[in-house]
Amino acid sequence: MPDAHQTTAAAATTPPDSVADAHLAQLHKMSTTAGVTNLDYVAVNHTAIVAALLGIASALAFFGWLLLLIPVVGIVFAIIAIRQIKDSSGTQTGKGLAITGLVLCLLLGGGVIIKEGAAIAAKQGDEHKIADTISQVGQFVHDGKYPEAYALFTDEFHQNVTPQQFASTWKMVQSGPPVGLGKIQALEWNGVSPVFETEAGAPIAITKAKLKSERAQDERFDIVLRRVGNRWLVTRFQFFPEKKRTKPADDYNI
Repeated sequence: MPDAHQTTAAAATTPPDSVADAHLAQLHKMSTTAGVTNLDYVAVNHTAIVAALLGIASALAFFGWLLLLIPVVGIVFAIIAIRQIKDSSGTQTGKGLAITGLVLCLLLGGGVIIKEGAAIAAKQGDEHKIADTISQVGQFVHDGKYPEAYALFTDEFHQNVTPQQFASTWKMVQSGPPVGLGKIQALEWNGVSPVFETEAGAPIAITKAKLKSERAQDERFDIVLRRVGNRWLVTRFQFFPEKKRTKPADDYNI
């Protein structure tokens, strides 16, 4: 028959039911989460993969405004992916892919916006200079300051039209009926965006000038300006037809 000391020791070493239940719960928790930290069992978030691919594809946005939709969608996917990964309690990975996609979308998409914004600002600046040049020509002609107006035309124009021809043409335009239009009141750009091209290695702008005179309030005339340095000068104007270029003798079959 065991003595009292042995019985007490056995009772002390026997865990109560609550302690045993706690041990079983811990074992169950470990069995259900086993392998979570093992990369072989962690799923890569699919949305993060899509975000990374859209980030790379954002480079296409440089080819057209409509393609800016790619980085916009990529940013949305990246944000969703980061939230999904955060809420997955470690069962999903791919945060690096999502962040990479987000950065690419922001950089490439933002670069396109900055580039296009700069181009629009430059175009508007050119249009203001073109309008100023045309307006100055009209003001000088109105004031009879033909040399000053002539100076707003390019060297190419000067090779075809002499100062005397320039002044006499404007005087004829401002003469009375039936030939002239009467005293010129204003010469202005018509406000329609010019067609910008390159000719002989220099930018040119093809547009129309709107003339107001005593007999004509809204006459439109073709005008071409060339950018010379930081200025836009008139290189062709409808009142002064271009001289036809003669073909060199070598071009003819004799």
